[in-house]
Amino acid sequence: MNEIPIPRYVDAQHQFFFWEIDEVVIITSILGLGIALDFFFYSLVPAIVLGMVFSRYKNGNLDGVLQHMAYWAGFVALNKIFTNGQVRQYIP
Repeated sequence: MNEIPIPRYVDAQHQFFFWEIDEVVIITSILGLGIALDFFFYSLVPAIVLGMVFSRYKNGNLDGVLQHMAYWAGFVALNKIFTNGQVRQYIP
C-alpha cells in the first residue's frame, strides 16, 4: 500500500509575520476604525491589547474561533446549511 506523508501543518491558519490571520483581522480593524475616526494614535494601545487578549483566548479554543464568533453574532454564514447564527433553538 502506498502511503503518502501528510504535512504537519497543512490545515493550519495562514500567518502574517508571527501572527495568525484572525489576530491580524482584529488588530487591523481597530486600527482602521482609529484612522476613520481620526484617533489613530489612541487606537494603537487598544489594538495591541485586544490582539493579545484574543490570542490568549484563542489558545484555549479550536482553530477558527473568530469565524465561529462572527457566525454566532450573526455577521457571517458558517456554511450552506447553517446560514443564520441568530437562531438559538431548533423548532420543528
